[in-house]
Amino acid sequence: MSRQINWPELLAALSVGALGAFMVLKGSELSLGSLKRMGPGYMPVAIGVALIGFSAGLVIESGFAARRPFPFSWRPVLAVSVAMLCFAAAARPLGLIPATLGVVVLAALADAPFRPLRAALTGLVIATLGYLVFVVGLRISLNPFWW
Repeated sequence: MSRQINWPELLAALSVGALGAFMVLKGSELSLGSLKRMGPGYMPVAIGVALIGFSAGLVIESGFAARRPFPFSWRPVLAVSVAMLCFAAAARPLGLIPATLGVVVLAALADAPFRPLRAALTGLVIATLGYLVFVVGLRISLNPFWW
């Protein structure tokens, strides 16, 4: 295997770094607060710094890796992107459980042999756990169903 630049991996790492830089920039406009009393800008800045660190590590690692570039496929990118957009649009009107079930089934379309039964069962488990954690445990005001 030759040492050639894996452009998709490098561009993905730089995109993660750009997102981190954006989060640091926008988060620093808000009050950071302190460790004992975190302000609204604390978490965006902390996550942004972590993303920049991951990005730097990925860029360095991709420069030393001697492997073939992975084949790029649009199917996973589109399936996961559509799933996230559908969840954002469906969470309030349909409720947490149907929206979570839908996002898992749509994201499962990214896998080449789509298995609808496994996707539905996984979605039901994740939706139930999401309901227990966010609605019951954290008391977030999100209806489990549309009724």
